[in-house]
Amino acid sequence: MKTIRRTLELWAVVLRKQFQIEFSYKTAFFLQNLSIPLTIVSWFFLSKLIDNNSPFMPDGLDYFTFVVAGVAALDLCVSVINYVAGRIREEQISGVLEEIKITQTSFIMYFSTLSAYPTVLSLIRLSIYMVIIFFMNQFQFNFEILMVVIPILALTILSLAGFSMVSASFILLIKKGDYVTKGYIMMSSLIGGIAYPIAVLPDFVQFFSNFLPVTQLADTLRNVFAENLSYELIIYDIYQQIILALIYMVLGVIILKYALNKTLAEGSLTDF
Repeated sequence: MKTIRRTLELWAVVLRKQFQIEFSYKTAFFLQNLSIPLTIVSWFFLSKLIDNNSPFMPDGLDYFTFVVAGVAALDLCVSVINYVAGRIREEQISGVLEEIKITQTSFIMYFSTLSAYPTVLSLIRLSIYMVIIFFMNQFQFNFEILMVVIPILALTILSLAGFSMVSASFILLIKKGDYVTKGYIMMSSLIGGIAYPIAVLPDFVQFFSNFLPVTQLADTLRNVFAENLSYELIIYDIYQQIILALIYMVLGVIILKYALNKTLAEGSLTDF
């Protein structure tokens, strides 16, 4: 119980600190959400050029809903990973990591809490995307949708937390250049099924697509807006995300422990 309480307290402290830092730049804080309506308007007009009857499109789903749901999923994943990677680098330079070392706070626990702020902010942005889709397409909201989306979101966030640990590990080791995060964003954008279904990709590429958290999250969001809500597909997506969450969390903890042990042994934790 003490460990759980300490973890929750650390989450609250880090979340409050990050919010205060971000809110101190008020203009940037509020303008960061301006991209949402601009993105939606752009895809709305572009979707007029796309054939909704394409055999690759999911049944009962128009291209506008398809692509906006994909963009919303990508926005959440990219925002969390990018923010954590940026904060690790900043705190390495500013000496915060050295303070954590002195106070003997668990680095694993601390790094996992860094995803708290971007997760909250990204969930708000995702909600804005979803509300706009509901109003523009005049969908009728029901609580079944929440029951469908919440477990997928929770598992996606766990996967992102694990991947963020992997990204943080490479930042600690190579100091400069966030190649892991950039590679993930590129892969998610190209083969994550954001602007086009993964069904158009070669079979071996689709195999790798299924290892990206954004793929299952985007499919779930789209399934919510389909004419017939397929619980079989939802359950399949949940199983997929459970496996991905376990893989990413285990890899994240193992690689981060290795990176911490190596940098502490070499005395290079705060080098930059």
